[in-house]
Amino acid sequence: MKKGKGQVILIGAGPGDEGLITVKGKAWLESADVLIYDHLANKNLNQYAKSDAEIIYAGKISGQATLTQDQINSLLVDKALEGKIVVRLKGGDPFIFGRGGEEVQFLKDKEYKKIELNHMLADNCAMQLLRNPKQFDVILADNLFGDMLSDEAAMLTGSLGLLPSASLGDKDKNGKTRSLYEPVHGSAPDIAGKNISNPIATILSFSMALKYSLDLEKESSLLDKAVEKTLEDGLRTTDIMSKGKKKVSTSDMGDAIISNLN
Repeated sequence: MKKGKGQVILIGAGPGDEGLITVKGKAWLESADVLIYDHLANKNLNQYAKSDAEIIYAGKISGQATLTQDQINSLLVDKALEGKIVVRLKGGDPFIFGRGGEEVQFLKDKEYKKIELNHMLADNCAMQLLRNPKQFDVILADNLFGDMLSDEAAMLTGSLGLLPSASLGDKDKNGKTRSLYEPVHGSAPDIAGKNISNPIATILSFSMALKYSLDLEKESSLLDKAVEKTLEDGLRTTDIMSKGKKKVSTSDMGDAIISNLN
């Protein structure tokens, strides 16, 4: 999908009230060159489109479709190839109750044929993570399900104290990404001040900040390798302690990682 290299934005309009559209969704509606909307999407949302935007109705009622799904898929691609910003406005959550997954799959197949993309319900994904975690390279989910699945994935490694996380925003006009880095775990007031928590998730979160926000990939790699070396040396905090390993405190683990930074 090279030609004009436009964009296709899929927006879920929510339960129907136009006031419940997200701030980002509204911003995309305002910037759209082409707006393709469904029957269940509140028509009042169309008012946010530019006066010269092309507005196309693609609704389906009682099995009668204005456009077939294949026609909608092709329309998304054709308009994007013209270099336009195409907003696909669907009612509710398009990935749970609609055919948003099919449209994303079609767009992916046009642009990234070598990347395998599968759609999976959250409960099945939770089961598959336990059954065969190696089948996943990347899991893309919304905030609620993503939070649950990331905690489950963390425990596959042995502890929440081992996994970092990054919330990466869009790049601003200066090319900078607004991001938040933190361990996947929350606060733990019950062990505060006891010097027994695992600092690795926090350290690796900082490593991700070096890589993704500061463009310091070399330094990030050094930090990651220092963590790996420390674990290979057999040092363990309480949460990941096992037979034959050396139990250390939070500060001892941090000092050991620093000493391996070379």
